[in-house]
Amino acid sequence: MRFYREITLADGEVIVLRSLEKQDAGAAIFCLRQTSGETEFLLREVSECGMTIAQEEEVIKRKNDEKRGMLLGVFAGDALIGMAGLNACGAFERVRHRASIGISLLRAYWGRGIGTAMMHALIDAAKDAGYEQIELDVVEENKRALALYQRLGFKVAGHMPRAMKYRDGRYAALTLMVLSL
Repeated sequence: MRFYREITLADGEVIVLRSLEKQDAGAAIFCLRQTSGETEFLLREVSECGMTIAQEEEVIKRKNDEKRGMLLGVFAGDALIGMAGLNACGAFERVRHRASIGISLLRAYWGRGIGTAMMHALIDAAKDAGYEQIELDVVEENKRALALYQRLGFKVAGHMPRAMKYRDGRYAALTLMVLSL
C-alpha cells in the first residue's frame, strides 16, 4: 500500500508522510536505531536494530506491495524523522478485520503535532484498506502517547503486566488499546 500526505505544522514547517522507498533503507535503519536509543517506550534495544540495508530494502518492497499494510516514513526536508507501520493482525478470515499499528518519532520532534498526523494517516490508511478495528499497545508510563490515543478515540482493552523487561531487570506493563473504525 502506498501513501503520501503533506502537513503544515503550527510553526509553518511542512512535514511529508509517505511510503518508504528502497532508497530510504539506510535512513530507516538509522532512524530506528536513533529512536530506539532515545526512549524506553519502544520494543527494541538499539543493539537489536541490526538489519542490513538489503534486508530493509526487502521489508520496504514487501510493505509497498501489500494491499493492506504500510511502512510510512515521516520527513522534515530530506531527513527521515519518524516511521509508522500498519500491519494485518493475521491472514485468517476470523482476524482479517483487525490491524495493528505502531509509531516512532525522534525526540526532537515530539510535542509538535507530528504524532497526531502520523496516527491520522494510519487510521485513514486502515479505513481505506477495509479494516474494522485498529489495535496497539503502549507502555503504561508513556502518558503522552496514552493521551494521544485516547484523544483519537482508542479505548483501553486490557493491561499486560511485566510485558517488557529491561536490561537492568525492571519491567514495564503495556496497555492494550483498540479503535473501532
